[in-house]
Amino acid sequence: MSMIELLTWLDSIGFEVFRFHVSLLWQSSIVMLTAFVVLFFLRQRRAFVRHLILVFAVFAVPVIPFLALIISSLGTPQIHIHALPRYSEKQVKSYSQVNQPEKLNPIDTSTNSTLSNNTDNVVFEPPDTHKNSNEIIPRQIIPKNTLENKKVISFTSYPYAIAVIFYCIGVSIFLVIMIFGRLRIKWWLMKSSVVINNRVVGIFRISSNLIGLKRDFVIVENTFIDTPMTIGSIHPVIVMPTGFANNLSDHDLKAVALHELSHVKRYDPFTLTLVSIIRAFLFFNLFLWIASRMISLLAEQSCDDAV
Repeated sequence: MSMIELLTWLDSIGFEVFRFHVSLLWQSSIVMLTAFVVLFFLRQRRAFVRHLILVFAVFAVPVIPFLALIISSLGTPQIHIHALPRYSEKQVKSYSQVNQPEKLNPIDTSTNSTLSNNTDNVVFEPPDTHKNSNEIIPRQIIPKNTLENKKVISFTSYPYAIAVIFYCIGVSIFLVIMIFGRLRIKWWLMKSSVVINNRVVGIFRISSNLIGLKRDFVIVENTFIDTPMTIGSIHPVIVMPTGFANNLSDHDLKAVALHELSHVKRYDPFTLTLVSIIRAFLFFNLFLWIASRMISLLAEQSCDDAV
């Protein structure tokens, strides 16, 4: 596959990807704006309710294309909005069209008879003149089909190919950031020690019974963090700074336990991971960035309400 064929294929694929994301952008923007309006009117309600509404809106964004297909298959009346013109393949100029070489009659009479029968298939380059001589020497004879096969590649003629390349780069950057974050957390866990203090373990067990938590969890501590945190989408782990519980009373430690265990019960690490993945693939949508930040804040407020 030549470079021009590759760019043409990538440009056609990029057009479909670009059209899909433009459609998804305005549809998801309507969904997110509707969610923000609902949150404004429910600003006095509990953080749990607002968090649930916002999470539902974000999770609905990747489902929009499938809902559109289902609605279309049911024959529901629709209004078609043409956001982009129809795609048409680019016309690539050949090298011979841009720099048409000059045809010259051969100088050498000995070769004239040989070339006269095949002049339609050859092109003579411009002659070269020596500085110190008036003698004109013909240059190499180049087959005409060789020149016509040379193409002028202009990357500006393939905007959708460039767009899809930059989109893939953007998605890769955010996914790599997520992966490095998970690897850092895994490294923290490898350097952590399991808490076996009976006082700490007992208070966490009592707190888990108070909120009706049925999931298993592990309590560890290390020196890499300053405040307690809950990690692990499938196997929840509560991480505390080393010696953090020693400076707290039983009442304060119970408040910390209730807060962190509420994250476990609500599956907040799993929810935030899915939100981050959706945001990585739709990183160009500003509303998703705002929503992801609000979801994180509302999750903390919801856990504070449980204390």
